[in-house]
Amino acid sequence: MTSSQPPSSEAEKARICTQECLKGGRDAPYHLSELFGHLVRLTVLEPSNNGAFKISQGGGSKPTYVISGWNDDLIPVPLRDGNYLKCLLSLGVSDSRKRLYVAKASYQYQMDAFASSKNWIFRYDYIGEPKDIHPPSHLQLRGSLAEDVLPKIKPLERIHFPTRRVSFESILRMLIVDFDVGANAKEDIWREAFAASEEEFLKIAAG
Repeated sequence: MTSSQPPSSEAEKARICTQECLKGGRDAPYHLSELFGHLVRLTVLEPSNNGAFKISQGGGSKPTYVISGWNDDLIPVPLRDGNYLKCLLSLGVSDSRKRLYVAKASYQYQMDAFASSKNWIFRYDYIGEPKDIHPPSHLQLRGSLAEDVLPKIKPLERIHFPTRRVSFESILRMLIVDFDVGANAKEDIWREAFAASEEEFLKIAAG
């Protein structure tokens, strides 16, 4: 697609959802949930499935929000390859600027639909205020290495590989490209939609 062509409707929807998120306020978490749902339908979601991420609001004087399972609490997203993606985000809105922020984020690619699955393949976690010695943003892998280099009695899945902040789009992109999950839309369409939303995330994460 050339720059002279208008954006696709899918990219435009991603852009609008992102712009609404950036406005902040109490509606911002719901727009983020809508954006995530749009991106998975466009790409890795099992084609016959439909629905949306569940979003709930916590009590207290300072509102908190949780984006969790697909249609229900902690139910992972069914994917095109028969596996699942578990998503869980804790969100807040700052008092001063009314800006949306992510307190915690977790994305887990797994082989079954259980909320507490032990058959996971990889997981990424971000913790805004970590309470242990592990990196606040890290990746874990469940598998085996070509060489026996791990500390004794410590499997690979217990190693926390430090990372920078990782966008939801980058998780989806890895599933599509590296894990051969594929996408429901053509490549130029989903890449354009990702570009419409990911650039803003990276600006916020870097700041």
